Amino acid sequence: MLTVEALEGDGPLSTLEQEWEALAQDGPPFTRPAWFRCCGEGYGEHRQRLTLTVREHGRLLAVAPLWRSTLRERGLPCRRLEFVSSPDSPRVDLVVDPQRRQQTLDALIRHVLRERRDWDVTELARWPSDSPNLEASRRLLARAGGRFLVARSSLIPYVVVEGGWEGFLRTRSQKFRKTARNVANRVQRLGGVEVCLYESDPDGRILDEFVALSERSWKYERGVALASREGASRFFRALTPVAGQRGWLLAWVLRKDGRAIATEYALRHDGTVYALRADFDQDFHEYSPGAYLQNRILEHVFDGGYREYNSGPGASAYKLHAADWTHENLVLRLFNRTPVGHALWILEGRVLPFLRRARRRVGREV
Repeated sequence: MLTVEALEGDGPLSTLEQEWEALAQDGPPFTRPAWFRCCGEGYGEHRQRLTLTVREHGRLLAVAPLWRSTLRERGLPCRRLEFVSSPDSPRVDLVVDPQRRQQTLDALIRHVLRERRDWDVTELARWPSDSPNLEASRRLLARAGGRFLVARSSLIPYVVVEGGWEGFLRTRSQKFRKTARNVANRVQRLGGVEVCLYESDPDGRILDEFVALSERSWKYERGVALASREGASRFFRALTPVAGQRGWLLAWVLRKDGRAIATEYALRHDGTVYALRADFDQDFHEYSPGAYLQNRILEHVFDGGYREYNSGPGASAYKLHAADWTHENLVLRLFNRTPVGHALWILEGRVLPFLRRARRRVGREV
């Protein structure tokens, strides 16, 4: 018999940690309790943690790390459930015993749909499109009469690592190779440049360097830099010691005469490198230090025995120059049968699709 338990607050994380780690086994960092704890330290200030667990005769079969919050959606006060995450989370998923996936997810969905009345919309974003948990959840929700929408959340360009760096360069266009050479020549002419890789940061000095550089980045003026977002700074200060201790951390710094002019913060696991944050000093923009560091990182990845370089959410042009493939993340929005949930479902599931279809028809006729 499967039982679902709802655990409120941060306290249960410590009591669950050992079982959760065993359930996640060798999964990526984004499935581990430590990752979700860091997300909470960075971005949980105005949210309440709700951790749903599924057990069978006391054995843990699933963990659903969620947040509860109240915000306005389309002018309505909406009680929302969502995955615990950070803006830098490449992906988020449920942690489920694959041998009991169907029964476990069915128990979770029944609990959320039938027993919880404390939400209007559940929004599960950054869910990998190839996740077996997502596919099974969609089938079960449809069978249970759940009202939900699925849309693209983000695209993540990635590079398949095979054949070594020189072999990879031969697969790129002549323009790519020429640009890479020109960038390398410009940076080398600066003099006094070095690329350093750090796999731990016990005293926090490397992260301090990342934060200081972000103040000189174009991201600072737009309010999305490490130094301009308290949540981001808290998140990475919580994550960095954990990532170093667990062998996840890859922190690259390009320096000129000891001054950082480009950085990239990444995690590694099971042959994959996940880039989370990259910055460059706007004062050196004409030298393309970010592109130079990116190429040195790719060279390290190709010659370091990895299988994949994941460049993070956002199909930017500079990422697609090197990447031929993309992972797709989806967002699943589930609407409760509350007055607010019903109103949002009518608007998003009925009215807006009708208006979009009508607009397309008018466009074709014109």
